[in-house]
Amino acid sequence: MAKRLVSLVAIMAISGVVPAWAESLPEALSTAYATNPTLEAQRAALRATDEEIAKALSGWRPTVVINGAGGYASVDSRTPSTNPSRVRR
Repeated sequence: MAKRLVSLVAIMAISGVVPAWAESLPEALSTAYATNPTLEAQRAALRATDEEIAKALSGWRPTVVINGAGGYASVDSRTPSTNPSRVRR
């Protein structure tokens, strides 16, 4: 029996077998959620659908239009003089 155990350990050491470890269910689900390519593809599809909904609703949102103009204007604000010495006759 001891020879079999030693042989098994020797074979595992030579073949590079890594021992298994236990993982809790929440850890396993978290790992699967983070690394599963199918789930990632579905998340990308959901983001694309959400973007389409935002585009469809954009026509119902209020818009703001601003108009303006600029330029130079000359204003003559001189009034006739009321000083009698300056009035021409």
